[in-house]
Amino acid sequence: MIFSRSSQRGFSLATTLVLVTLVGGIASALIILSNNQMSVDQKTRDKVRATYIAEAGVEYLAHVLRRAHADNRNLTMPTASSGETITVDGNVLECRDYKSAFTLSDGSIGLSPAEPPVPDGVAEAIFTEIQIDNQRIQLSGERFLEKPPPVPSDPNYDPLERQTTTIMYSLIAELRYQPRTQLSTDSVDQSLRRTTLTSLGRVVRVMEFKITPIFDKFAFWDGDLEILPGPKAIFNGRIHTNKNLYIGAGGGLDINTDYIRANGDMYRHRLDNPSGSAWAEVTIRDPYADPYAAQGQLGPDSSKWVWDPKYESKNDYNTSWDMDANWLSNVADPALAGKIKNNDNESSQKLQLQPPAKETSIDVNGFYHENADIVIVDTKVYQRQGSDLVDITSTLPAGTVADGSVFDAREDANGDPNASGNGTAVPTTVIDMGKLQTGSGFPANGVIYAYRTKTKAASGGDPRVIEGVQLVNGKTLANDLTFVTNGPVYVQGDYNVDIPADASAGTPANPRKGAAIMGDAVNLLSNGWDGSKTKSSSPPAAKETTYNFALVTGNTPTDLDQKYKYSGGLENLPRFHENWGGVKCNYQGALMCLWKSTIATGRWGKDKVYSPPNRNWDFDARFGDPDATAKPPMFPQTVSIDRTTYVEGYPTSDE
Repeated sequence: MIFSRSSQRGFSLATTLVLVTLVGGIASALIILSNNQMSVDQKTRDKVRATYIAEAGVEYLAHVLRRAHADNRNLTMPTASSGETITVDGNVLECRDYKSAFTLSDGSIGLSPAEPPVPDGVAEAIFTEIQIDNQRIQLSGERFLEKPPPVPSDPNYDPLERQTTTIMYSLIAELRYQPRTQLSTDSVDQSLRRTTLTSLGRVVRVMEFKITPIFDKFAFWDGDLEILPGPKAIFNGRIHTNKNLYIGAGGGLDINTDYIRANGDMYRHRLDNPSGSAWAEVTIRDPYADPYAAQGQLGPDSSKWVWDPKYESKNDYNTSWDMDANWLSNVADPALAGKIKNNDNESSQKLQLQPPAKETSIDVNGFYHENADIVIVDTKVYQRQGSDLVDITSTLPAGTVADGSVFDAREDANGDPNASGNGTAVPTTVIDMGKLQTGSGFPANGVIYAYRTKTKAASGGDPRVIEGVQLVNGKTLANDLTFVTNGPVYVQGDYNVDIPADASAGTPANPRKGAAIMGDAVNLLSNGWDGSKTKSSSPPAAKETTYNFALVTGNTPTDLDQKYKYSGGLENLPRFHENWGGVKCNYQGALMCLWKSTIATGRWGKDKVYSPPNRNWDFDARFGDPDATAKPPMFPQTVSIDRTTYVEGYPTSDE
């Protein structure tokens, strides 16, 4: 068959058109497939990004709740079933109480929805909204179970958590996208916009908030803890720091516990002087069945303390420590005294405990100021009656409160941390605790808050104003008492002492009460203090004095950039101002350093301030005993978190 040239051209054109159509179809399919894949990839990226943002939101809400509980913010008992708002770390939380409570067989409190809402003040839902990476995140938390502290009769009783209350929360973070018409271009990322009210990223976590009274430990530090006593010292009770532990001794140190925890690392030297010479023996033990039992001072004939690595082994607390051979013996070569290693078990050893913050607890308008039944301002005494503070000064014995002064050789009026130890006279409100108690000035709820109107933080003025409170005649207390001030407090003479019965005088025994003193700095003045100390005089001679109270305060931390480097350590958390050489300072309580001092900021180590006492110090075992009746009212508390169930989801339905 013979084809004409025109036929050939037609066939070629048709073939070309078919090929072009085929290639075009394939290209279009590839483009559509590529676009679909890009859309899927974009959605996947959006979901992953949204999930990570939501997870960050859950962690942020956990932080806010941990801070709220540590600061005693009243999240669990709203005043109205319709809800109330509080502010925590700048975040406005809406709290609603809409569940009813029931008691489980183990004593725990369970919660179930109630219709209509039951304002029983037991449970709440918490709502807030934040922005992360320019995304609006809705946060909510529901408390659904509260476990009370275990009791010794419980077969699962654990003495390590005998005062811990556990609150279970379900925390939810969710990204919600609004229609474009409702969005503002300056607050929402373009890449995650959607045209429907759809939730793309959602994270749910169930967390255990463990809330423990802070006084179950002999020493608690929120920063680096340094222990370096000069004279021989014996300390009894648990020790915890949220950062590093630096430990040594001048004349020897015995610690009667094996509960020593550092959220950071442990070092066998001073923070500011790793090659120092304070390498006397440090010994640690706990030969007793109960780690809270304070056994008092040990005499010189006591047997050598030994480390028992098996104690508390059921919780794997001590079995993983790699102890430097020099830890329990004299260190001949400082180069060998380095870091005390923790090989594993980080979750058990490195525990972060959130304590209350100074500005929300002891500062003016903080928790204790707002809740104290007695408030003392300068030389006026006010009693809380309902929502009002009523001046009751005229009803108290003459001299209950007065203006006074303490010469503090550690402080300097202008607040210069490098100033020589010339000192300054600190104006004080002198409170006669005996007269306050015999009148109507003892608080019904056991909390007194006192402050001077001229006292302000170091950043509040130049020169800085330093004023304080002076407690006298506090040898016996009428009842359990927590005394709080935002500035320095000077405790003069015996405070809260056990008084035995005197049959000849016909007087009954007067045991010490549960007592605490909180302030920017806590200073101890002995029974020998007569107020004669001046700028030019040497420290006056101290007399043996006994103090029984828990101490919550701040400190000036070690600063490697300053001339005076050392903080003074645990042994100088209570500040001294006399010549205590060879004189006993008898102290029983608990030592808590929760913040950096902002008013009494004079550094440790200046001349003519003091000489150290013989520290006869002990943990007050009643603070760790859930059955003890004598405890400071309104205990500060610490909070830790255990993260349990984790769920992430991608809801797709429009709402």
